[in-house]
Amino acid sequence: MKKSCKILTIGAVGILVSALMTTPSFAESSASDDQPYSQPEPDQDGWFHYEDSLPADAEIYTIQGTSDGEGGCHFEDSASLSPGEDLVSTQEVAYNPETCESRLATSDAPIGGEDSPPSEGEDPGQEGQEEEADLEEAQPSTEEADAQTRSSGRLWSWYEDPPGIKVTEAENRTTWSWDGSNVLSSPAPVGGYTLRHFSTSGWSLEEQNWQNSYNSNQTTSSSYAHFRNGIFCAGITTHAYADRNTVHGQANGDLDGAWNWSKSGGCNGLLSFNNQLERT
Repeated sequence: MKKSCKILTIGAVGILVSALMTTPSFAESSASDDQPYSQPEPDQDGWFHYEDSLPADAEIYTIQGTSDGEGGCHFEDSASLSPGEDLVSTQEVAYNPETCESRLATSDAPIGGEDSPPSEGEDPGQEGQEEEADLEEAQPSTEEADAQTRSSGRLWSWYEDPPGIKVTEAENRTTWSWDGSNVLSSPAPVGGYTLRHFSTSGWSLEEQNWQNSYNSNQTTSSSYAHFRNGIFCAGITTHAYADRNTVHGQANGDLDGAWNWSKSGGCNGLLSFNNQLERT
């Protein structure tokens, strides 16, 4: 497992620390009683802490994001799985909106639970059919290579509210054939995506787009999604973004994920970010 803690376009670098984190957490009050949250207060150092049960081998690291100038922050991170590696997960365990820092725990243990149909009040949102990827450039004649492998994987990212409900989700999927040097055009690569939001507590999908392509080096399935909630926080609209959620299948068999996430508006410190990059 190759874990990157580097900000992809901003140039800031995360710091890796091997530790199991225990911190104060929010009370499990909820807006589910038709009452919005009040603007929360961070600890004395400006941090919000999220109550998570972390795997024993979790590594804690901190990344630096960028401010939107209005109390929101944008972050970028990535990871890679070599052939034979199955999964890497990321949980946000603390967030500082004043400094735009996010403290994350990464491990090779799953955190998302089993996939299930949308629960009552959950809107399945936008779901793309599995589609063959668009060719970006001419393919070399490698289809006759002796060693070919068909692989598939996904990057699944979501925000949780204080009770632990997945209130927004973005999932991108890719399936591809590779021979160690090239992504092969036959059988053709296939991509897909799913976007969900929990409409019971007021979440809606405001805008989205999906990109699905490949070349001889990699496949790409990438989503942008803007989710909005006007009743999550008293008097202030809350926004959550997947900007973008991207998975790549590489010519050498690596499965790469890059996730850019933003949260802004009212009570955004109550939303924790999580994801899993996994082979399927």
